[in-house]
Amino acid sequence: MVNQVLDIGFLPTPFFHDKGDTFMDWYNPAYWAHHPGAYEDWGSIYPPLSFIYLYIFSRPSCFITGSGDGRSCDPQGYILISSLVALNLLLLWGAFRKNTVKTALPRAIALGLGMCMLFGWERGNLVIPCFTFFVLAYGNFFKRGWLSILFAAVAINFKPYLLLSASGRLLRRDWRWVEYLGVWTLVVYITSYIVWRDGDPAQIIANTVGFGGAVTAAGYGLLEYTTTYTDWLALLNSDYPIMHIVGSRLLETMQAMIPLMIKGGALGAIIVLCTAALRPDVLTRTRISALAMAIIPTISRSQGGYSMIFLIFFVFFEPWRGIGGSMALICAYLWCIPVDFTIWIISYFNSYSFISNRNVSAAMPITFGQLLRPAFLLFIEYGLVIASLGDLVRDVRRGSSNRANALSSGGGDIRAQISPPASGAA
Repeated sequence: MVNQVLDIGFLPTPFFHDKGDTFMDWYNPAYWAHHPGAYEDWGSIYPPLSFIYLYIFSRPSCFITGSGDGRSCDPQGYILISSLVALNLLLLWGAFRKNTVKTALPRAIALGLGMCMLFGWERGNLVIPCFTFFVLAYGNFFKRGWLSILFAAVAINFKPYLLLSASGRLLRRDWRWVEYLGVWTLVVYITSYIVWRDGDPAQIIANTVGFGGAVTAAGYGLLEYTTTYTDWLALLNSDYPIMHIVGSRLLETMQAMIPLMIKGGALGAIIVLCTAALRPDVLTRTRISALAMAIIPTISRSQGGYSMIFLIFFVFFEPWRGIGGSMALICAYLWCIPVDFTIWIISYFNSYSFISNRNVSAAMPITFGQLLRPAFLLFIEYGLVIASLGDLVRDVRRGSSNRANALSSGGGDIRAQISPPASGAA
């Protein structure tokens, strides 16, 4: 891949099609970190903490005229992002090693040097520093729980949808942890809002709704690193000549089956989560959090495929056991592969490449990855649902068997005979 990049002068698909836009997810908001109007004029959806972070780690003198000039003048951004990518790789290895030593290294490499991380790195997206705090929060590094809670609160103040990552604690009734997380999340937000003096919840919500509309109208850009077949459905119903590529019969089958698959996966995940709330000791926290975080990207419309890094982090805590767990793990590994293969080219275009600092000719293709990545996400969701249903059914049967044995043994309090001892190993 490195030789190909050196030869053509840019990162090929599935990386971002605008070859001159490398690292601009850092430098665009960094410009507004030094100028007023981030929420009113630019329509930012970033919470205030993001701008404080960017203000600290960028040079004000480089952002007088524009974000492009900032990138040319201030290397601090992509040096920091690159350093955090290396740190994240080490943190992943440490987190997975605490779970299972044998698989820690391949899982850390797959996620730390895979498509999600590389895509976020190329964009310079704040998902990279956010993920650092996220792994510190959920990687079981600290004996003192308040440190994990604080890091989780900081991660949420970078990416608010990470509230879903607390689902495992919530459904397993770890009330104190959840309460402290809510308090610390508000403390971090209120403090950053007071310091930044901009970015109230109403502004962020309004800008997020507006951003969703802009994404919906983005056309081909939706498919570049899409997480969901919802984007494909929009394209299938558009003026793009998809029927000439796949044929009318396959097109009609896709239009009928895809919505059923999406709804089926979401419904299965919701059923499992509701059941897990009634039987909180059966499923692991990472399994519950993964299921909760898998629902949104399968049913929504998004371009941020790098957001899958949080879901895959939880999936990589799964053991190689059973059909469901193995299917989820295989698809997580496949999602991490940072290469793609072209099926059909929509058009060619000329563009400036920041990586090679020259003009290049690039293609706008339809690829296998664009078709398969949403399927991998669905199979991760279905795999987790299958594994969870199996665990829940076995738990119910085990409880029924214990009750039957207690009845057949005769005498004594049945509940006392089937209840675990008050002390001993958990």
